[in-house]
Amino acid sequence: MKNNLKQNHPAKYEEATAGYNLFDVKTGGELGLGKQVLTIGVFCANIFNTAYFNHLSFINDIGIH
Repeated sequence: MKNNLKQNHPAKYEEATAGYNLFDVKTGGELGLGKQVLTIGVFCANIFNTAYFNHLSFINDIGIH
């Protein structure tokens, strides 16, 4: 889980934004194949599809999440 607090004191080229939480899931493992090692991993970011704006985002002004 990544918790981003609201940005209510923006600098000159930043935007004020609301806080948001992002949830990620990662799993994986290694499999020995003779002298070789096969590493397998699966990662899913923002699993709850949270719409958010990073306070440094250039596309915040046009409303694209």
